[in-house]
Amino acid sequence: MATAELHATVAAAIRNILIATDLSKQSEEIVRAGMELRHAYGAHATVVYVLPRDEYALAGFEAFAAASDAARRDLAELEQKLAAKYASTKGEHYDVVMAEGDVAECIFECARKNHIDLIVLGTHGRTGFSKAFVGSVAERIFRHSDVPVLTIGPYAQSAKLCKPKRLLVPVDFTAATQHSAKYACALAREHQSELVLLHVIQEVPKGAQADLECLTHTVEQSLLELIGCEEKPKQVRVMTMVGKVVPTVLEVASDVAADMLVLGVHTYPKLLDHFRWQNAYELVRQAPCPVLTVR
Repeated sequence: MATAELHATVAAAIRNILIATDLSKQSEEIVRAGMELRHAYGAHATVVYVLPRDEYALAGFEAFAAASDAARRDLAELEQKLAAKYASTKGEHYDVVMAEGDVAECIFECARKNHIDLIVLGTHGRTGFSKAFVGSVAERIFRHSDVPVLTIGPYAQSAKLCKPKRLLVPVDFTAATQHSAKYACALAREHQSELVLLHVIQEVPKGAQADLECLTHTVEQSLLELIGCEEKPKQVRVMTMVGKVVPTVLEVASDVAADMLVLGVHTYPKLLDHFRWQNAYELVRQAPCPVLTVR
């Protein structure tokens, strides 16, 4: 899809938003952010809680039934809070639903059933859930989702989600990040945001230090060409840094005060789940701003 075509469809395409909650205190921010995006885009929101059956497999039916009853009470309380804040719009502008089963699969099924255009979720949750469990679910969703996923991590400030002033896009020139750069360019135009394109050189070969300036110039020109520009527009910044990917991207995100990180991700076969590249999840988990992953 050409950049111009993408620009014309980003806002128009977001008509249905899925907001995943685990009904914890921490997830209240996820729901708030998702509902604000719903309002900003004039979209319909589906707030979904998934009761993970596998977590209660060893505990037995009674434990699962008790957890199900507790979840329904918590969900009813959430509905009351939403009704108080978004009066008379339930059913028309949002729905609250519960599912049981594998968390990621239930979210994918809900997304397909409700024609979801954007998924909003968090990487941390209810006390008692291990980081590995919550993290693996979040990563599985953003790696395999057919639609963009907005992940709000424990360190993310989401106050400017609806009108981001600055978007940071790490680019390694793979197909995934080329697409995310074009998507971010369209998003930046839509919100009149500054677009920061970043390429991280992980290692400079010995003897190549003298050529680093030339390499930097070449890379930065390639970043501009990636978004269809020969010269740097006023609202676009290009950067080349040397270092390890995750800490460098996180440092730049803080330095430029990014409101959103736009990340291209790859899908890995399930057999490679335990050996997959971890940079994407570490960026999502540690980012000082929400991360929009585009596959």
